Amino acid sequence: MPEIAQALSSLLALPTNWDSYGARPVNPECVSYALQLLRSTMKAETPAPAVVPTCAGGVQIEWHTRGIDLEIEIRSPGQSSVLYEDHQDGTTWEGEVTTDLNHLRRLISTLSR
Repeated sequence: MPEIAQALSSLLALPTNWDSYGARPVNPECVSYALQLLRSTMKAETPAPAVVPTCAGGVQIEWHTRGIDLEIEIRSPGQSSVLYEDHQDGTTWEGEVTTDLNHLRRLISTLSR
């Protein structure tokens, strides 16, 4: 988690227009929520995700490993969506992150096998 926390914190240094297309700076509340979400859903053996800023000031957390694509876009602390695709068995799922994190935990646990 320290490396992930550092990567997320580094997003806060991005200025307005960091992409030269008018991107907003990353919302600190999105970074805080991302850390909280990862602490609540990752296992010790879960591979570290990539973290990237979104042009709207949010954060995207991504795994592309073991034939699985899992992306969590945090638009604000109360609005996050998930895109999951397992290329080995053809399973796909799209949805919103809710207060019940059990489904998201199951998706992330597939990355940990």
